[in-house]
Amino acid sequence: MGADTVLLGDALEAPALAALMARIPLQVLRIEIVCAMESLPEHEREEVLLRDIKEMAVDELASTLDLRREALNLETAVGHG
Repeated sequence: MGADTVLLGDALEAPALAALMARIPLQVLRIEIVCAMESLPEHEREEVLLRDIKEMAVDELASTLDLRREALNLETAVGHG
């Protein structure tokens, strides 16, 4: 990796992240996303897919996963805080 390489896992501010993503080929981003998703435990992967990809509301997500809303909020706050 070169000196200007920034790993996607690094914390970036939104404008810096947008600028970086504009320079990364789509195929590379897809690979990074798949690797990140595969690294999650199954229950967290399911939450991310339902919440961020299918855009489920919190109540629907809690019902689908058979969790109390409060428990779900604790689980999902980690990735969205």
